[in-house]
Parts: sequence; structure tokens; C-alpha cells
Amino acid sequence: MNSNILPFVVRSARPDDLPQLGAIEDAAGMMFAGTSAAADMVLTTTPVDVHAAACARGSLWVVVDAQDLPQGFLLAEPVDAWLHILELDVHPDAQGRGLGAALIAAAGAAAPGFGCDRLSLTTFIDIPWNRAWYRRLGFVDVAAADQPDWLAGILVREAETGLDPANRCAMVRPLA
Repeated sequence: MNSNILPFVVRSARPDDLPQLGAIEDAAGMMFAGTSAAADMVLTTTPVDVHAAACARGSLWVVVDAQDLPQGFLLAEPVDAWLHILELDVHPDAQGRGLGAALIAAAGAAAPGFGCDRLSLTTFIDIPWNRAWYRRLGFVDVAAADQPDWLAGILVREAETGLDPANRCAMVRPLA
């Protein structure tokens, strides 16, 4: 990955970007080594067909370098009035430069086009670059009683794959 990112551009993903996203996701996943996530988590790369469906739907964004090579991506899915972030990854060589925040801003800007008035996600509670970082971007925890069934179901499925439910939370960021 190119470590000289500036300037960078966030744009909708194109089909020719898709083969590169798995390597970005895998590299970003290595950042969890030595954390509570490493013991609980079965790292699986998002299948290309999932990226392709999101690309066709318009809910997959990439941040690219000056050579138009993806350095990170955000994969989302509209559910009711929520644009749910399924995956957000920035290659470790490109982290710390605001690329993740730029991807979230792009998703937030696009959300109304999907009929969505908020962003949501699930994340780790105890890993500093997760929950605390999302809070800095305006996300707040969604109490279990306030979670729509589909969001609560995501947390249940995560627990079934081995993630510790005591270490996970759902978050939302209203856009209005």
C-alpha cells in the first residue's frame, strides 16, 4: 500500500476496486492482534460478491490515493431508516490520516439518498480505536431496549460466531 496518501479522495467503489478490498480488510484485521478481539474473533474476509452487491447498490465507498488505488473502504447496507456500516477498514499504512472519518462522512452524505436518517454499526467496547473513536465522530451507544430487531439480531449473530457479547455494542449517529 502507498504510504503517501495526501491528497486522497473518497468515491463510490467501482467493480475494478473489488479485488483489492480483501487485502485491505485482512491487513486492517491484523491490528486486532494482541487485543481481546483476537481470542474471540474468527477473522473472515468479506466475500467479493457482498462487495459487488454493495457496489451495485451504491453503498460501498473507497478512499483512494493519488494513483486512484484504494487505501480503505466502507461497506454499508440500508435497513429501514438506518444506513448500517457492515465494515470499515483502512490499510495500516494509511491509518491516522482521517481516511476512516472521511469514509464515514461520505456514507453520512449518501444516507438520505437511501431514505436513511442515521448511521449505525456494531463495534468493540474495550479496544481504544473502536468505540471511543466512533464517539468522537458523533456516534452514541444504542441501549438494548432501543435497538430495532434487525440490529439486535446482528449482535446475536456476532455472539454466535464467537465474539464476546459483553465486549460488543451497537452505536448510532443521527444525521439531522
